[in-house]
Amino acid sequence: MSFRILLLAVVFAATACVDDPRNQPPQEVTWSQSLQPTMDVAPPKRLEFMVAPWLASNELVELYTPLLANLSQTIEQPVRLNIAPDYPTLLRLLKAGKIDIAQVNARSFQTLLEEENSHHYVGTVVHLNKDDQPIYGAQGLLVGTTPTQLTASTAKDFRMGLVDKRSTSGFLLPTLWFNAHGFAIKDFKEVYYLGSHTKAFTALLSGKVDFIASWDGQLTLESARINNRIQQVIETGSLPNDAWVVAGAEKDPLFSKVNQWANRLPSALEAPDLFPAKSAFAGVKRIDTTAYKRLPRLPD
Repeated sequence: MSFRILLLAVVFAATACVDDPRNQPPQEVTWSQSLQPTMDVAPPKRLEFMVAPWLASNELVELYTPLLANLSQTIEQPVRLNIAPDYPTLLRLLKAGKIDIAQVNARSFQTLLEEENSHHYVGTVVHLNKDDQPIYGAQGLLVGTTPTQLTASTAKDFRMGLVDKRSTSGFLLPTLWFNAHGFAIKDFKEVYYLGSHTKAFTALLSGKVDFIASWDGQLTLESARINNRIQQVIETGSLPNDAWVVAGAEKDPLFSKVNQWANRLPSALEAPDLFPAKSAFAGVKRIDTTAYKRLPRLPD
């Protein structure tokens, strides 16, 4: 029995999931009438998409709503946006089979590649640089509002803002940079784990911390409120962009649908309404995953 949807209108609401997202109250999802309104056909299963809180919740909703609405209309299934409370929760729920589609950071994707699991790579998030050229990686940064150089002898005088212990640019790369320069996280006067890159910049610009760990795309996103207050930008290393994965076997219809949708996405220049912040998200494209496998690790 065929069931075709004329139009799917979805209003996404962000939810900080700490349990199975399917146990949460329904979001605001409105379905239009079918071409065969008299047929007693159950609507398609709602898909759960999850992303880590790398931006503030309102910014993530603005960034992903048009994109997921387009995905939903294309595959003719509702898709709900869920914002994980932290990086480890996203990976845990994904491994537990409670999330259908996810955007995971480089470290989490490295973990998935190394383990036997039922999550399959759709593609890597594309950013556009200042010349509107696509890039598939980023540069980790230490950003400071003090002119005093960050060294092994001065670290004790500074307050450091990190993102999350599972973050790549917000924890892994700066930790390795500290180690390479003769000191460690414990040597700072104070250390804060701020949860997202947006909150890290807020803490820096409000004077709560002297340095933060972030990435070059975030520096671009924050340009409007920085207002020449940044005194230092230190590169900590390169990393591949986040990856999209789909749960289930590679031959499952869902993977095929999402993969085809990603391959057919217009560019950010062709469809600017789909990509509100092209320096942070301008598409999804498959690349060689070697860069994830070669991501450096913390010493035991």
